[in-house]
Amino acid sequence: MKTISFSIANRVNVNITPQNEKVFDFIEMIYRSFPKPTTLSSLELNVSVKDVSPTGLSLKLGKDAVLEEGKILLNTGHYFTRKENVIEVIIPLKVKRGRIPFKRDTPGRHITDEIVEPILKELLQELDAAFLHASSYVENDKATVVMAWRATGKTQTILKLLGKNKVLSDDLAILDTKGKVYAYPRPIRVYSYNIIDMPFSNSEKKKLYRKARLTPPWQPVVYYQLEMKDEQEYPLGELKFLNNIKQNVAVLADHIIEFEYAYFNPWRKMLQIANILKVSSTEEIISKSLKSMNDTKEAV
Repeated sequence: MKTISFSIANRVNVNITPQNEKVFDFIEMIYRSFPKPTTLSSLELNVSVKDVSPTGLSLKLGKDAVLEEGKILLNTGHYFTRKENVIEVIIPLKVKRGRIPFKRDTPGRHITDEIVEPILKELLQELDAAFLHASSYVENDKATVVMAWRATGKTQTILKLLGKNKVLSDDLAILDTKGKVYAYPRPIRVYSYNIIDMPFSNSEKKKLYRKARLTPPWQPVVYYQLEMKDEQEYPLGELKFLNNIKQNVAVLADHIIEFEYAYFNPWRKMLQIANILKVSSTEEIISKSLKSMNDTKEAV
């Protein structure tokens, strides 16, 4: 099986080897607009889907996992290892997802949403960068980041800007401690309630509405590809928050992204015990980034 390779924020090179052509096509579609691997990256994340039966692991975490330093096998069959700057993840051929009580063939969204992204969140924080649950776009050669709680208007904001501004991300933005914003050009997931804001003709929208009737509400009606062929990093110009909550922005950013990946917390704790993931803070990174942005403005 072929491998999909790309880089994230000039920090992490990612290689994903799916189990079949159908899953390969989905993952290739998701990461099509991401930059190629680069020698600037400090870490490498390798993910593959296959059955594995590792040996030599001796320390049991009850019924949840077996591990030794730098290696852990979860009771789900997921196997994680880390040797210096290389993290390896093996995903089993069948997994349980959602409320379905039995295992089924591992789908692409399990790989992208439930493995790659939550691990990238942790790895970026090791390298002075952080995911924000935010849309981002370019305005006056700087990045505007629009942070919000789920289902409160990020995608609606971005859809209205298509064709007017360069869009860097729909759901996740990357911000580093130097005040730089990096593109995360995952395709926009358009659900039935987003169709009205799509930059399509009325006839095209009618086709999508017909398709929406046959699409389960938890699945996107269509994936709208973000084309990203040139610059993928910009200085932070403004960090907005759509919801009217009076709280420190850095603290709020940390709360929101932690909520988004709360499902991964049990695994994260076990991976930290095995020294595969490090303990780090989104709040600290965002605080430093905002300070860097303000210092730059004062210097100008």
